[in-house]
Amino acid sequence: MRQSLSEALRHIELFPPFARGGIGKMLLGRDKTTGQVLALKVMAKNSMDRQKMRGRVLQEQRLASLLASDGSPCFVQVHRFLRSRTAAVMAMSFMPGGDLYSLLAGVGRLSERKAAPLVAMMLLCAREMHRLGVAHRDLKPDNFVIDKWGHLRVIDFGLAADELEMLGTRTKHQPKSIRETGSARVGRAARGGRASRADHAAVGAGLASALSPSNTPL
Repeated sequence: MRQSLSEALRHIELFPPFARGGIGKMLLGRDKTTGQVLALKVMAKNSMDRQKMRGRVLQEQRLASLLASDGSPCFVQVHRFLRSRTAAVMAMSFMPGGDLYSLLAGVGRLSERKAAPLVAMMLLCAREMHRLGVAHRDLKPDNFVIDKWGHLRVIDFGLAADELEMLGTRTKHQPKSIRETGSARVGRAARGGRASRADHAAVGAGLASALSPSNTPL
């Protein structure tokens, strides 16, 4: 029998939620062994099933792990996945700067000089995803978080797709890592396809958010 949520999280000291979403909540936690501060994305299984989002959750876990394993500073490190009878949990490094949307909402309109480094970091995150064969397809200020050095990292890969999915060639027998396939077509779909252009357009919308948050297209 699968363990309860409290049993699954027994090695983590829990603190109150700091954010809530459609299928779950974000908890702050501390690993009792290492002392590391974690952000815990707790997704209720009944909400996943009711909204038919279980596939999206599995997709997010798979792609978040793939990207984090590259070691790029553009992605949040994923430490572990936990499952209980009622929820799935993704434990990630905690980003103390919060998300970009909240930053923009708090400071209001930015000058072009101040907005430029933010947009440059957003473009770098998009480029790194495309380099690894992933298109995000939901880039917006909410999905960028700020680390302790003030750098942006991209999160939330529930709508993302890898190259094989964009090419329509993934099967259950194919490897999960794009780089293992050796296909001549692999590399073009994420870097030059419609999905990657959508990511770049979303960064442009993020620029509009930074320059004029009261009149943003997002």
